[in-house]
Amino acid sequence: MYFGRALGAARGGDLVSARRDVEKLQALQDALSQAKNAYWAEQVEIQRQAATAWVSLGEGRQAEAIGAMRSAADLEDASEKHIAMENRLVPMRDWTHDLAAMAGAIDERTRLVFVANPNNPTGTWNRRGEVEALVGALPAGCLLVLDEAYFEYADDAEYPDGVALVRSGAPVIVTRTFSKVYGLGGLRAGYAIAAPEVLEAVLTIREAFGTNAVAQAAAAAALDDVEHVRRSVQTNRVEKARVAGALAERGFTVLPSLANFVTFDTGAEGREVFRRLLARGVIVRPLDPYDMRSWLRVSIGTPEENTAFLAALDALGLGTPR
Repeated sequence: MYFGRALGAARGGDLVSARRDVEKLQALQDALSQAKNAYWAEQVEIQRQAATAWVSLGEGRQAEAIGAMRSAADLEDASEKHIAMENRLVPMRDWTHDLAAMAGAIDERTRLVFVANPNNPTGTWNRRGEVEALVGALPAGCLLVLDEAYFEYADDAEYPDGVALVRSGAPVIVTRTFSKVYGLGGLRAGYAIAAPEVLEAVLTIREAFGTNAVAQAAAAAALDDVEHVRRSVQTNRVEKARVAGALAERGFTVLPSLANFVTFDTGAEGREVFRRLLARGVIVRPLDPYDMRSWLRVSIGTPEENTAFLAALDALGLGTPR
């Protein structure tokens, strides 16, 4: 819906709607500009830009970044492809970022710490006290990059709000996206929130046209659709519990998730299970790139889609029913 509306506006098919979207977007951008603590861009690109900009401020000293194993937070891409920066990956604890261990790994070279909360691909998360303790352990000149791509789904009362950390003056840059709950993954629209001095550093090296006009118009339209977000979050909550429960009943180990997917251990070669499900018309994500060879990640869809996934999985004869 958003893409069609934005594309039509871009082509000039509905000048009234186009003008309204542009005016609304401009008002939002003006508000962000006046606040001097947010800007539009694709989420992963923001993380790359933040790494490049913040390390560049290190005045030539050797820099490093710290992240967690089994996380899609864009640590390796930022450090290996864009800048001369070493990275250290800290093992997880109970499939969750071990923030205490990450804090203990910080030294005088550390410029960046990457945390995805909730984490992709495990769906696990860190609570407010843990994140605040990590922030308190950051030395001067060190920045926490907090990836909150799935924050709209977070229904844990102890889930921390990264924006509140920014408002408190913490050295944090929060990255969020329109790709998840808003359903605009193909348009690659997102935004960052941080202190003005952090964004000023990022903006000096960003590309001139990071987010195209269609993506911006679609994102502006999506902001109005509160009912879509409410419905999506509610459906995800109910169906995630059903799918996780059904997998557990079949004998699979299932990780707790605060995102819009469930990660489970097939007890077999995950990529082979992926291929067999694909042959039955079901697409899941194999996790061998994260050294989780027997695990799969399945996105939560409509009730009918989730039922089809479970039926396809049953046809493979895996699991041990309880």
